[in-house]
Amino acid sequence: MRPLDFGAWQTPTGPGAAQRLERLGSRFALDLVTGQLRWIEDRRAWISALLRGVSDTVLYPVPQPGLVIGDPGAPRISGSGQAGQSLVLTGFAAGYGIRDAQMFSIVIGGQRFLYAATGPVSADGSGAATVPIWPPLRRSPNADDVCEFAVPIIEGALSGNEKGWTDERAHTVGLSLTISEIE
Repeated sequence: MRPLDFGAWQTPTGPGAAQRLERLGSRFALDLVTGQLRWIEDRRAWISALLRGVSDTVLYPVPQPGLVIGDPGAPRISGSGQAGQSLVLTGFAAGYGIRDAQMFSIVIGGQRFLYAATGPVSADGSGAATVPIWPPLRRSPNADDVCEFAVPIIEGALSGNEKGWTDERAHTVGLSLTISEIE
């Protein structure tokens, strides 16, 4: 997982402090490498998914090694019109703890947007929490939009040369691909 950051630090030509210029549109990309795939079963399923990804977005669950997710409840956006780098959510299991750098996705108008919590926070007794996030919201969510904490999913396009594969004489193949969020 890696951030695609469109902001920059501006350094003055003379004395003075550097300033961070945030630009909208920062997002995530997931670099994925499979192990050796069995020639018949696994290979065909992956290649079929790659071919569908040529003209459509692809979905993939975001790995979070070592993180025990637990039962987050059914988190949703609490109120429309939200913007910036924090989200007011409701529907968590009471006291659920969101971990620093925990990934989650929000489904807005049928499209998934991936975010990371930038600080630990716990839901209150009613299941509400204000979660600091990166990147800043790219699209304002609607009230009650679903937030996927149990299994966050990246939705994006295959990028670069990852739309192909190489056959090997040993009839095993490993694939590497990158899924980049499109918005």
